[in-house]
Amino acid sequence: MISVALPFRDAAGTVGAALRSVLAEPEVGEVVAVDDGSLDAGASVVAAIAAGDRRVRLVRGPARGIVGALTEALARCAGSYVARMDADDVSLPGRVREAAALLDRDASLGAAGTRVAAVGAAGGMAAYAAWQNGLVTADDHARELFVEAPLCHPSAVLRRAALDAVGAYRDTAWPEDWDLWLRLDAAGWGMAKVDRELLRWQHREGRLTFTHARYAWERLMDARAAYLPARLARVAASE
Repeated sequence: MISVALPFRDAAGTVGAALRSVLAEPEVGEVVAVDDGSLDAGASVVAAIAAGDRRVRLVRGPARGIVGALTEALARCAGSYVARMDADDVSLPGRVREAAALLDRDASLGAAGTRVAAVGAAGGMAAYAAWQNGLVTADDHARELFVEAPLCHPSAVLRRAALDAVGAYRDTAWPEDWDLWLRLDAAGWGMAKVDRELLRWQHREGRLTFTHARYAWERLMDARAAYLPARLARVAASE
């Protein structure tokens, strides 16, 4: 079964479309939607959809942040694959199916995503999305891993065994998704991407990517420093 982990906070205007888009895929067996302390009507939107679709489980809770909400979702996900979904994005037909098929075909992959349409992105963020979209194969992702996070987190389907092997999400000083990709790589798991744009990745003012301290340049350098020496040692040992 494929589970979907969907954390949300104050997303009443977008979470309905996000949830309905991923539910459109018959391969999705359940969606665990974790309300991370919303102050708006987002939980009511999810509850209304859940009333008509038994695959949706709404979990209400206090504000814990993205890592806490994802950890709560994973604890309740039963699938051997866990797809990510953000409350302000739109999953396009086939995203979950095709990313899961990549994992089916290659047991060495811990995560598989898709190319994305970066809606509303400009400047550096547009360039970043274009760079991500240019990385498709496992070799591409491994080669570019220390430039920046090579896989768009909300496009990803994750192998549960790989998540469990590395301890899933951690609350670190740098971005939680890049930290996960770095730990998967360190544990020998690969990443790859479906060579199609199958997620509308929405960019709006105020999102954490633009505002949270963990995305500051200094924190990105800290992430590289934490993991690069071990990667270099592995490369040297293999030569």
